[in-house]
Amino acid sequence: MKTPIDKMVDRFLSWKLPEDFYPDAGISFDHEHGKKWGMPTGTNLLHAEQAKAMFEHCAKEAIEREGEKVHRQQIEADRGIAFRDRDMAHKQLAAKDAENAALRAEVAEWKAACEQKEALLAPTKLALQVLQRENLALRQELEEECAKTIHSCHDNCTNSDCVNRRLREELEAMKAQGDPVAYLVLFENSDKLLEFTKGNYIHGAKVEHIPLYAHPAPIPKGYALVPIEPTEAMIGTGLRYLHHNSQTNLWAAYRGMVETAQVE
Repeated sequence: MKTPIDKMVDRFLSWKLPEDFYPDAGISFDHEHGKKWGMPTGTNLLHAEQAKAMFEHCAKEAIEREGEKVHRQQIEADRGIAFRDRDMAHKQLAAKDAENAALRAEVAEWKAACEQKEALLAPTKLALQVLQRENLALRQELEEECAKTIHSCHDNCTNSDCVNRRLREELEAMKAQGDPVAYLVLFENSDKLLEFTKGNYIHGAKVEHIPLYAHPAPIPKGYALVPIEPTEAMIGTGLRYLHHNSQTNLWAAYRGMVETAQVE
């Protein structure tokens, strides 16, 4: 884009010199030639760079004043923008302050409403806690009554399910205590009967109660569990003792046979 100086240079170069143009300082001009062929223009005096330098020289003060004016205008414009931005920032801050105040008021109102609801609900909560405690006590009382009723029914029932359940419970208790779980009753006439308690038989019947255990009966100290009939290993041990020892060592042979039975 051309500056005002450039435009002035263009107009000067195309400017036609006046007919009364009479240069001096050693410069001559043939007016007859000008009248015959036409008057020269500015480009015949100066070329473009020279003309530009001339106009810049002539307009230097005006350009400087214009520059200062433009500079002042720019300063004023910048100041106006700064003031506008400051006012806008102040307005935005004021709007934010108002918004924050509204939010604080809303929060305070909500908090007051919550406190009011809490105060209204306090009696209800207290009553609910009382009802819960009463319900818990009632439930415990009902459970105790049910347990008593079930126990009473269990003790007094006579049907087969109740009897079997009671017998199983008694059997488990006897197992835990190591007591006999049943008795094999042997009558004099070779009849047999299995009972869970020792019965009392009248009419002079001779009976024998053989205890039955859920686990092997405990062996008293000083005794050993051996077969009724000696095994081959026991017989072999006894013969070896008798062959190598005198008859005075029969007890040693007996102990060897017992030890052999326990190993088997």
